Amino acid sequence: TAARWFGRARIARVMPNVVTFTSLIAAAGKKGDLNMAQRWLERAARCCVSPNVLTFSTLIHAAAKKGDLVAAERWFARARSDGAVLDPVIVNSLLHAAAK
Repeated sequence: TAARWFGRARIARVMPNVVTFTSLIAAAGKKGDLNMAQRWLERAARCCVSPNVLTFSTLIHAAAKKGDLVAAERWFARARSDGAVLDPVIVNSLLHAAAK
């Protein structure tokens, strides 16, 4: 699993970055596990890794896939409050959630 590989990387002293955590969030989202996706975001914060627009887009897409508009809107609001530049991908992800 993605979590197992993350653990192996940490044992090897590989420092995670925003790409690492966005990939872990995407893996959780593919499984429909929004709670795990949020836990990976929290873990990123504990590692002093800040989310970027792709991270937020990934979270919104995962919420949309699950049909959770409230979560998608929450991540969109967080992206805006964190100062992420809102690109067409993040907006389309939110629209996808609203269309379900």
